[in-house]
Amino acid sequence: MEQDEVISEFLRVYNTCQPHNYQIARWPDRDNRSSRDCDAFAEAPGAASLAIEHTKVQTFNNQKLDSARFLKVCGELENELKQSFQTWVSMTVPVHAIQPGTNWNGIKETLRAWLNEYHACSGSAVKCL
Repeated sequence: MEQDEVISEFLRVYNTCQPHNYQIARWPDRDNRSSRDCDAFAEAPGAASLAIEHTKVQTFNNQKLDSARFLKVCGELENELKQSFQTWVSMTVPVHAIQPGTNWNGIKETLRAWLNEYHACSGSAVKCL
């Protein structure tokens, strides 16, 4: 479900819990990309306006921390290597795979070498992996 759908569904349910019928009047964050505005602004006749902000709910404990660790390790590689492959390359890393105390730079260098090796032989008839 996309963010706008989540906000619209929230507002639909919210309207069943109180006497007003709120409608989304505008999407400030879409309209102004130069600053961080709320995601949606809803209004209802005779009621205070609502500023609605969508935030990600963690599906497991420390999900944001785990994601931040992963991006610290692999985020640079995505930008660095994005033009290196002629086809889409996807890599799955298990949740909690990057633990505190791990040599993150070593992981990054190992992944870089592995991806570059994959790239070097991906055009050949021999399966490299």
